[in-house]
This record gives sequence, structure tokens and C-alpha cells, in this order.
Amino acid sequence: MSDDLTQVPPQQPAVGWVPPAPLEVTAAPEAPLFPAPASGYPDGNPKTAIGLTKPSMSNVPSTALLPMMLAFADGAKKYGRLNWREKGVTASVYYDAAQRHIMAWWDGEDEAEDSRVDHLGHAMACLAIIYDARQHGKLNDDRVGIGAFSILAKAMTKKN
Repeated sequence: MSDDLTQVPPQQPAVGWVPPAPLEVTAAPEAPLFPAPASGYPDGNPKTAIGLTKPSMSNVPSTALLPMMLAFADGAKKYGRLNWREKGVTASVYYDAAQRHIMAWWDGEDEAEDSRVDHLGHAMACLAIIYDARQHGKLNDDRVGIGAFSILAKAMTKKN
């Protein structure tokens, strides 16, 4: 893998870029977005009380960020850093790419042949681009509508 993947020039915000509206976020009970303070928190620091009201980034496995960063660096070299915020993207293109990377990984191939970057890093980057483009109003959402996948998956799930 080339060392120059991490050497990407900084990007200026796209012309006419407007910050997205705040997101309405809910968290699953087993992975709290705002962790409950531990009783008798040992540091006694007033910053702790404030910090515990903010989203807990410690729920994100930091090791996963590294292959995703390499995939973003590879994309920045090819297409320009944060290019989707300027031009916009079509959801199906990135969904299809994510699925191809996941399927290649599932089929036993760890790295993409062209970039030598982990397929899972590429897949995470594809999904992050879809999400970021949606938040910045740059996503061409070409999904075909609401399907029955969730209903069928639930019906096919074995009951204990």
C-alpha cells in the first residue's frame, strides 16, 4: 500500500454549502448515545458532568476508522477530497459499490485489487458518503420506495 494515501490536500467548503439542520438522533438501549454517569464518578471534575451529556464517541471502534480513512484517501486521490459535497452523488451507485466490497470480502478477498485497501474500509466509506451526502442535501436518493425486506426478514426470523 502506498504511503502517499494519507497525504491529501485540505478541502475548502463547497461554494454555497449550508450546514445541515441538527439531526434528531435516538439510541438503542443497549448502546446509549448519552451514557449514564457512573455512580460516585471518581474524578470529581465538573467537566465530567458536562461531558457525559454529549454523544459518546467511545462506542465507535477506532480500529474501523483506519481502513475507512485509507479508502477515503484513495478516493481523494482519484476524485478529489469530499467531492460528493460539491457534485452530489446517487445513492444506488454507492450502495452497489458497498455491496460489491462486502461481497468480495465475504468471498475471502481482503483487499481491493486496485487500491490494496481493505474491502470493509471501502464499504464503510461508501455508506459514510451516502449518509454525509444526505445530511448536506447532495444525495440523489434513487431508492425504489419502501419495500418489504424488513417485514419479510422479521417473518423469517426464528422465534425462541
